[in-house]
This record gives sequence, structure tokens and C-alpha cells, in this order.
Amino acid sequence: DKTLIEDTLTWLKDYPDESKNYLSALQCYMAKGSFVDVVTNCYSAIEGVVRTVLGNDRTLDNNKDELLKKIDLSDGWKPILANYINYAHDYRHASKERHELTKQEAEAYLYMTGLIIRLTIESN
Repeated sequence: DKTLIEDTLTWLKDYPDESKNYLSALQCYMAKGSFVDVVTNCYSAIEGVVRTVLGNDRTLDNNKDELLKKIDLSDGWKPILANYINYAHDYRHASKERHELTKQEAEAYLYMTGLIIRLTIESN
């Protein structure tokens, strides 16, 4: 766990706002506070990194296809990324579809965020 967290923070060293978002997600997770805040902060971190790497200000939804091309992943990853994005929407927009987040789900989202951050930054 320590390596996954420290590596992600290292990758984010040139992305101060996104680093703050990711740190905030970690703090919310560790405090066992609002796991919703873990998801929303992770999403903001990813969205900011993707905008910087792709050089635009579009939403993560609108950058999804270009991101997949940039990080050179097959179309099999498209539904994984789409599900990552859609999962966050339920919490970012207070959807009636959302359920109470468990610690395990928040942790999985946190780790998936680190993976996507790494893939995105290394593709640059």
C-alpha cells in the first residue's frame, strides 16, 4: 500500500493541484470519513492530469477516447475507463442511483486512480 501511494504522489510532483486532490482523497480514506470525498477527489485528480497531458480543458468524459489513444491501451480498456468515470458521477452529482460506499470500494477507486495517473503521466 505504501509503495502505491508514494509512487502516485511522486508521479504527481509536477501537478500541484492534482496532488492536493489525491492527498485529500487519501486523508478522507485514512480518516474513515466521507468515502464519497475519496471518489470525488480522485476523479478531480485524474481529470486535471488528463487535461494537462492532453492540453485541453475538456471534461474527463469528453477526453476518454483521446486518453485511451494517448496511453495506447486497446479498446478492451474503454469500458473499464467508462465505468471508472460513470462510477464517480453517481457520487459527484448526488445521483439517486448511488449507494453507501464501503471502505473496500473507496480503496479500490483510490488504487485504480493511481494506476490511471501512472499510465497517463508515463504516456506524456
